[in-house]
Amino acid sequence: MISKSKYSIPFFEFEIFRDFRGVLRHAVLTRKTKPENTRSIQKILNTKAKPIFFKNQLHGIETVAIKKGSTLASLDRGINCLGDIFMTNLKEIPLGIRIADCASILLFDPMKRVIANIHAGWKGLAKRIIRHAIKQMAEKFDSKPENIFAGISPMLGVCCSSFSNPEIELPKFLHNYIAEENHVNLWAIAESHLRECGVKQAHIENPRICTFCNPEHFNSFRHDKTDERFCTVIMLR
Repeated sequence: MISKSKYSIPFFEFEIFRDFRGVLRHAVLTRKTKPENTRSIQKILNTKAKPIFFKNQLHGIETVAIKKGSTLASLDRGINCLGDIFMTNLKEIPLGIRIADCASILLFDPMKRVIANIHAGWKGLAKRIIRHAIKQMAEKFDSKPENIFAGISPMLGVCCSSFSNPEIELPKFLHNYIAEENHVNLWAIAESHLRECGVKQAHIENPRICTFCNPEHFNSFRHDKTDERFCTVIMLR
């Protein structure tokens, strides 16, 4: 990720999306810009459109696809829905996800001009949320996994992701990611699930930045014991 600042607002961008600046805008905000501060987000994206967020993120696989003619596409960003995956092929609709130890995974298919933003904590990863999102992109927008680029936000690192009893808490297919002292490598899970879905390794960017270890930049529920969140946004232009 690249550290940037615009209008004195700090944020990060993924290098993997650098070649698509003409058609794509995105940002990983810091804890200094709350999701509710829509004006700052609009300034960074250079758009008049307000970012949209789920009213509640459920740690599941519920998907909201915003297409031409859909009800959500005509709302004034007052979206009152629940879920964990946003996707669209429409311009000027910034898709936002709130996080504080979970990952936000930004997806972009430059061939079909489709974007998605996924809320992927350990519970979502255990439900194969990445596989579900990519399948939905294929079914709803005819995306092919090999064309998709992915950026994985800062999240809880293997250094700090301790579980009480991961062999009981996690499904068996994730047991290979259990590290020493009951820590779980969520970074590796996210990357491997993307590859298993057909996303090319060269199309994946994972900075492996731990939210717990970087409280000066990012909210961490485990570190701060707070309900405050930082966020990511992605938008077609």
